[in-house]
Amino acid sequence: MYFIFVFMKMAWVAAASLIFILFLVNLTLGYDVNAVSFGGESLVFVEMAKTPDERSRGLMQREGLLDGTGMLFIFEFEERHGFWMKNMEFPIDIIWLDRDGVVVDVAYNVLPCGGDICPVYEPALPAKYVLEVASGEARALDAELGVRAVFVQSRSGQ
Repeated sequence: MYFIFVFMKMAWVAAASLIFILFLVNLTLGYDVNAVSFGGESLVFVEMAKTPDERSRGLMQREGLLDGTGMLFIFEFEERHGFWMKNMEFPIDIIWLDRDGVVVDVAYNVLPCGGDICPVYEPALPAKYVLEVASGEARALDAELGVRAVFVQSRSGQ
């Protein structure tokens, strides 16, 4: 029984790695990420923030997120991308992923900031992708340090 479990785990890791490689290749061929999973059965459907304007605006001025949804920020380079909660209406979890899609940091239950001076939340390590989800979703998705994300995608415009 143990060997079956180990084999299934290895098959899942291989499949996740292949999907991620296809994600990297297809991102440059006009494909968009539609959802992200962290190895569990749960998916979070994402809105993309790829341009500087989209990343700057993020989730500001929104009333909330529907269950199972989030925003995926895609940056050109791996850096310690900082986020703040100015003009936010609801708490979120922030998940930073490196260029390989591995979780390098998570900030849980980050509260909105209504003032003029707001704290900036930065990851401990550089990240290329940042996923914002409703508060509590990171734990529900099993988005923990060292876990590799699986990106689900479709052709742009579909």
